[in-house]
Amino acid sequence: MTRTKKMIWNSVSSGIQVIFSIVVGLVIPRLIIGYYGSELNGLTVSIKQFVAYLAYLEAGLGASFIYSLFKPLSKNDKSEINEIVSQARRSYVRTSIYYLIGVAILSSIYPFIINSDEISYIFAFILVFSIGVAGVFELQTLSKYKVILVADQKVYIISFTSLITLVFNLIFTIILVKIHASIIFVMLIPLISLFVRVIILNLYVKKHYSYINYKGKSIKKASKKRFDAMLMEVSKSINLTLPVIVITIFGSLSTISVYSIYAIIFSGLKKILHVITSGVVSTFGNIIAKEETEILKKTISEYSTILFFTISFLYSCALILIIPFLTIYLSGIPDSSIYINLVYGILFVAWGLSHNARLSYTSLIEGAGLYKESRKANIFQIIFITIFLLAFVPTYGITGALIVLIVGATIKTVWLIGVVRKYVIKLSIFSIFSLVMRSILVIFISYIPFIFWFKLNPQNVIEFVFDAVIVGLWVLVISMLNLLLFDRKNLKAIISRFYNLVYKKKERKC
Repeated sequence: MTRTKKMIWNSVSSGIQVIFSIVVGLVIPRLIIGYYGSELNGLTVSIKQFVAYLAYLEAGLGASFIYSLFKPLSKNDKSEINEIVSQARRSYVRTSIYYLIGVAILSSIYPFIINSDEISYIFAFILVFSIGVAGVFELQTLSKYKVILVADQKVYIISFTSLITLVFNLIFTIILVKIHASIIFVMLIPLISLFVRVIILNLYVKKHYSYINYKGKSIKKASKKRFDAMLMEVSKSINLTLPVIVITIFGSLSTISVYSIYAIIFSGLKKILHVITSGVVSTFGNIIAKEETEILKKTISEYSTILFFTISFLYSCALILIIPFLTIYLSGIPDSSIYINLVYGILFVAWGLSHNARLSYTSLIEGAGLYKESRKANIFQIIFITIFLLAFVPTYGITGALIVLIVGATIKTVWLIGVVRKYVIKLSIFSIFSLVMRSILVIFISYIPFIFWFKLNPQNVIEFVFDAVIVGLWVLVISMLNLLLFDRKNLKAIISRFYNLVYKKKERKC
C-alpha cells in the first residue's frame, strides 16, 4: 500500500471514528445533565481532567517509540523493530504502576478540592478511582499495540477498534442512565469496553507482525527523546485540561459544566482536524527518513492548503451555529440560560484558529523527531498558561481562561514555525501569514450576513439541521472562492492526486 493510500485510509477511518466520537461526546453529557444535573456533570468533567494529568506519566513514551520505529520499518529491519516494541511494552507496564499509585493518591485528596457540600468524601473517592483505573488498564495492555500500528501508518486499525468501543459505550451508557443507575457504574463502562479493544488489536498484531515478541530482547535508545516528547504532549493537552483544573479550584461545578459543553463542541472540531493530521506524522516521518526533500516540500504545501481550508470552514460554521445549537441541545434543562453566551463562542473560535494554525508545523516536528529543538517553545507555553490562568480565572472566569489560551497558542505557533524553518524546511513566511489571514477573512465574511440580515432561531432539531445545511453551503462557497482566487495551484495538485489514485484503482479492477 502506497503512502498516499495509507494516508487516505487513515483519514477516512479517523473521519468515521470522529463522527461517532462527536455524537457520543454530545449525547452522554446531555444525558448526565438531564438525569443527574449540571453539578454532577461538572464533577465528572473535573475528575476526568484531574485524571488526565496522570497521563503525563507516560507522555512522550509513545511519540519517542513511534519516531524510533520509522527508520527500521522503512528498511524492514525486523530485529530492531522487535527490540523497540519490547522496550515499549516494558516501559508502559512500569509506567502503569506509577499511574495506579497516582490514581490512589488523587482519589484520596480530590474530595477536599471540590467546592460542594452535596458530594460526600466516599462518593467522590470511588468516582475518581472508577474513572482513573481505565488508564491503568490501557497502559498495561493497549498502548504497546498502538505504537507499532501508528508508526507503520496503520492508524485506520486503531480508528476502527475505537469505533467499536464508542458504540459499546453509548449503548450501555444510555441503558444505565435510563434505569437511573449510579453515576459510578456509568463511569465504569469505558473500562469494560477496553477489554474488547485489546482483544481485537492483539489478534491483528499477532497475525500481521508475527515476528514480534513483546517479551524479547529490548534496547533503551528508543526512549532517548522521551523527555522532550513529553514536554510536547504536556504543552498540547494543557490547553484542554488546565482551565478545568483552575475553575475547579476557584469556581463552581456548574461553571465547569458550562465550560465543558463549549469545550466538547470545539474539541469535536479539533477531532475533525485530527482526521487530516492522523496519518500525516508517520507519512512525514517516512519521507524525512528517506531524505526526499522535494517530495516533502510539495506534500507540506498541499497538506497546509487542505488543513487551512478545513479550519476556515469548520470555525465559520461553528461561529454562526453555536448559539442556535446550544439553544436546541439544552432545551428542557432548568438552568440552560447559564450556558448561552455568544462571547464564549467567539473566544472559543479565536482559540481554535490560533491553536490549530500550527498543526502543519507540529506534524513536521513530530515526523522529524525535533522534540529537543522545540523544547523551549513547549516549556514557555506550559509556564505562560499556568501563571496567567491562575491570575485571570479567579476574576474573569471562563472569559479570562480563553483569552489566556488564545495568547499562549498564538505565541507558540509563531515559535514552532521558527523551529521548522531552522531544522526541517525553509517555509515561506508570506505563505504562512497568507494562510492564516485568509482563514480569518473567510470566517469574518461568512459571519457578516448572520449579524445584520439573517437571524437563526430554530425551534427544533429538524429546523436546526435545515439551517446548518444552508450555513454549510454558504461557508463552502466562500471557502472555495478563497482557494480559487489565492491557492489555485495547490487546489489543482490535490484534485489531480485524488483523481489519479481513484482512476488507477479502477483501472486495476478492470
